[in-house]
Amino acid sequence: MCKCTQAEKEKRIREVVKRLAFGEVRAEIVQYGSETWQITERQCDKYIRIATDRLAAIGDPDLETEKRRAVERAAVIMALAIDASQYRNALAANEQIIKLHGLYAPVKQEHSGEIVFAEMTAEERQERIDELIRKRGAGTAESAGGGTS
Repeated sequence: MCKCTQAEKEKRIREVVKRLAFGEVRAEIVQYGSETWQITERQCDKYIRIATDRLAAIGDPDLETEKRRAVERAAVIMALAIDASQYRNALAANEQIIKLHGLYAPVKQEHSGEIVFAEMTAEERQERIDELIRKRGAGTAESAGGGTS
C-alpha cells in the first residue's frame, strides 16, 4: 500500500468533512474509505479526527460544528444544482449559506414617526365607552357602574 500525496490526503479529508456534514456515522465513513481508497480503519479514524477538528475549530463546538455542517451541506447542494443546471435550486442553497453566515443586514423599521392621540372630552369618552359596551352586549354603562355622576 503506497502513501498518498499531501494533495490526495487533503482531498480525502474534505470528502470526510462532507460526509460528516451530511450526517454519516463513523462506520459508514470507514466503509467508504476502505472501499474507495483501500485504507485501514485506523487511517479512516485519523481522517475523521482531522475532519472533526476542522469542523469544531472555532467557538462553541456544538453550535459551530452544526453551523459548519449546514454550510457545507448547502455548498454541496449548490454545486450539485449548478452541475445539473438547476439554477433556482443553486440560488436557494446560496441564500441559505448567506443566512447561515449572517451576511444580510438586519431589517430596519422606522420608529421616528410622531404618534398623535386624539384628545377627547369626558362626554365623548363616555359616549365611546357606552357604544363599545352596547356592541359587546354587556348592557349600558350605568349597569356596568360606568355612569356619569
